[in-house]
Amino acid sequence: MSTVGTELFPITGKIIIIKGERRFPEEAKCAEMNEKRQQAAGFLREYAILCRSEDVINEQMCVIDRAVQSASDGDVPDDRFNDQIGQREELRLRLAVVKMRREMISGMVDRLPPRQRIVIGRFFITGGSGHAADDIMEWLAIEKSQVYRIKDAALDSIYRMMTDGSAGAAMVE
Repeated sequence: MSTVGTELFPITGKIIIIKGERRFPEEAKCAEMNEKRQQAAGFLREYAILCRSEDVINEQMCVIDRAVQSASDGDVPDDRFNDQIGQREELRLRLAVVKMRREMISGMVDRLPPRQRIVIGRFFITGGSGHAADDIMEWLAIEKSQVYRIKDAALDSIYRMMTDGSAGAAMVE
């Protein structure tokens, strides 16, 4: 007997097919949760990139501002002056998007309980080393397995915020 996406075998029980692979329901649920947590982790890793991007854009705007200032003194042809004004406007818009995205992620992390914020920050935002779990374990005086449970709970919360529309609400709070 066969239904869409599942097959029933009398001896082994229900098998679920995910992305062409056969899995038992427990494995399928675990694989789905891992995928969701990976998406949330990628989202959090983006925070550090956005902070660096903001710094780079601000530096580029300073360079263009100096060029525009010297161009307004008459040292540069009008075409180049207009190009620099256009580049500055493009950078200003890009900076607004970067800030908005960074604030959205920050708002989501701020909504987590304190321990989850600490764990998420160390693992994903501050670029945790391979020893992040050990560092957190010592700092919070908890077992390593508890560190990973806290991390998983935080990633689950971030994923829910990402998918239920509360990420935008995190920006307004």
